[in-house]
Amino acid sequence: MRTTLSIDDKLINEARELAGVKTKREVVEIALSEFIKRRQVRQLTELEGKITLSFTLDEFLSARLKDLPEKDVSDR
Repeated sequence: MRTTLSIDDKLINEARELAGVKTKREVVEIALSEFIKRRQVRQLTELEGKITLSFTLDEFLSARLKDLPEKDVSDR
């Protein structure tokens, strides 16, 4: 989708340097992606204590390790 935005050049340039990308488009996409991830994490943390799980953290991690390829498991 093509969109025209007026964004402070100083902010874009600083963000572009921090992200290690060359284009304004790349830095805006990275910024939006990171914003979304942070908000999703916030929403999940707000559920803490409101949901009862049928497994423990150790059970979850044990099951998760079984899903990993063998070479990744041996590195741990």
